Amino acid sequence: MTEESYFLCETGAKAKVEFEDAGQDCIYIGDIKPLRELLEERGDLISNPYLRELERDRLEALSNEILSRIPYNQAQFTSSHNSYATKSQDGLTIAQQINTHNIHSVELDLHTGNPGRGLPDARPENDFCVYHSSIPGDAATPYDDDPEYKFDARLTNDCVISEPLHNEIKNISTNQPITIFLDLKNGVKPNDTFLSDWISSDERLNGNELNDLLIRSLGDRLYIPSDGASPSLLDMQNKIVVVLTDDTKNYQNDFSAPGSNPAAFVAQSPDNVIQNPESMVFYNTKSKGFDEFAIAEIQANNGLLRIYGFEAGNFQAGVDYGTNFLGADHVREEWNDLTEYGFPFKVREEFLIADEHQTMEQEGKLAVVTGATLTCPKAVHPADIKFFRMKNSSKNKN
Repeated sequence: MTEESYFLCETGAKAKVEFEDAGQDCIYIGDIKPLRELLEERGDLISNPYLRELERDRLEALSNEILSRIPYNQAQFTSSHNSYATKSQDGLTIAQQINTHNIHSVELDLHTGNPGRGLPDARPENDFCVYHSSIPGDAATPYDDDPEYKFDARLTNDCVISEPLHNEIKNISTNQPITIFLDLKNGVKPNDTFLSDWISSDERLNGNELNDLLIRSLGDRLYIPSDGASPSLLDMQNKIVVVLTDDTKNYQNDFSAPGSNPAAFVAQSPDNVIQNPESMVFYNTKSKGFDEFAIAEIQANNGLLRIYGFEAGNFQAGVDYGTNFLGADHVREEWNDLTEYGFPFKVREEFLIADEHQTMEQEGKLAVVTGATLTCPKAVHPADIKFFRMKNSSKNKN
């Protein structure tokens, strides 16, 4: 080894090697278990109530090690499509989807007004309406009878207000990240063209107003674009990520200037893959006709991909391609359950295979002579370096 050598600490950082003097003893890196083996061990502990209680410390350490080694963009989550809608999610509230069905990715449709349901300028103050459409049977939500969530406007049907929905998500107790996709339904829809003269540009979505809403409702649980490009799932514990889709132009314009600090990520089209991004980049597309080559390019550039509209017949194909967020209706169905080993997500199979090869190559091969200092940047206590073992290489041979 040389002073340029390094290895991966169990804390997830890269450790440096610094030589002081030569000697006879060698320090070997201890065996690093593949992630798949750690996940299986955790799954065994979780599934056995007796072991889960008896091995609480081991379970916590195991969970932290696993999460520190899995990048956020290597996890796969079932994403509920139109999460607020009774028709799409069988009357489940968002809290029920997360707590009962392990859904950690949800979608809300934000409307700047209520043109399809009454007057175009009818909207909550400093907030937005959440609904799917005005078609009878398509507009119902599980929140229709709860005044906390409803907006009553002059000559309009009610709509759900977005801030209480965001508050509901923020107050859910979970250690895993929650990703919110906000589908921005700005301006006039084709069937509302007779109202086009009533809607001014001021009534279209205001990026700063949306930003203020997200900061106000989600607070310090927000993980924003300036927080970093390659977080692990351990970094993302208790965090909420907001990704904007559909009509995002106004938001992008409001936060395009240098020094601006958006609270949300803006999803890109898979046709425009960003090379070597400085921040996390999300992509959004439909399930029908998705391009496996585009998916591979996104993954090669550490992107995160959401595909929506999955059904029983093509969901597994989306999993096999490594899609990060698989949007589906009726999330209580078994075919769209991605929970594994007690986690509300699945790890991409290609990543697990690559991890197995990497750990096999590292096992027992790295060594330094006595006098070398091995520094682990994220270690805060000597106990954090417990994965070394000593071996004397100068044994007498008789």
